[in-house]
Amino acid sequence: MWRACIMFNPLTATKEIQKSYVNFYKTNFTLGNEKLTEQFSKLSENNRLWREPFISIGQKYLPGKTLEQLNLEIKLNDDLIKSLSLENLFLHQEGAIRNIVHLERNTVVSSGTGSGKTESFLIPVLNECTKSEVTGIKAVLIYPMNALANDQVDRLRGILFELNKIRQEVGKREITFGIYTGPTARQINGKSGELNPDLIHLSFKCPSCDRSDALKCSADNGKVILTCKYEKELKIKFQIFTREELRNNPPDILIPNYSMLQRILVNQDDKPLFEKNKIKHLVM
Repeated sequence: MWRACIMFNPLTATKEIQKSYVNFYKTNFTLGNEKLTEQFSKLSENNRLWREPFISIGQKYLPGKTLEQLNLEIKLNDDLIKSLSLENLFLHQEGAIRNIVHLERNTVVSSGTGSGKTESFLIPVLNECTKSEVTGIKAVLIYPMNALANDQVDRLRGILFELNKIRQEVGKREITFGIYTGPTARQINGKSGELNPDLIHLSFKCPSCDRSDALKCSADNGKVILTCKYEKELKIKFQIFTREELRNNPPDILIPNYSMLQRILVNQDDKPLFEKNKIKHLVM
């Protein structure tokens, strides 16, 4: 089961950021003098390169209905409900999901970090995707920066991993998604005929074993799939990685950034992306 809430340790996160900061300087600004190198190390060890972290207490959000109670009212897809381990909703999540799914209203969700904004739009988006067995774009999720998109994709991959397992058991097609940004590879093969170098270096968190960088790209019958280096039998086929396949087999959910969306809307090569689409949701 995919879990909506992940425990966050701010002190551990602070140490990881500090470690990355020091590694960046050591890698990009190598000092030729041993004494200076030693002094730099002492500065980092004594916390002279940064201030101590400031921690603020987050506000409590008003509780709403349980997902099961809301489902009785607005009738979400049963497979989607089974794939989520989200039981209790915040009031703003309940309102957003009802507005989008039941009332079909344009909705703005304005709340703090960790308040469940992602679930507020992902549940309606995935609910729409489950309604049709026909491929084609049903939702466009736009992020201002690639880093934000990558963070959200880990969560989306985790949800779809559980949802698609349930759908496959009853003979339904997998719900797919694809990222279309500047770094997106043009095709599966590089100049040498092997897997495109733009794909070889990619690695992702595995939704099954929950290990970071466990998933790697592999070629399978002319398509890119994800395989886990710890669970050899695991194959993830619902993420589309190349521009060529995005055009030939448009995903249910397209994730571009603003600049790339502007380009693909006027690019003739990308015309197939939107020829058979049934776009219902635009998330910004």
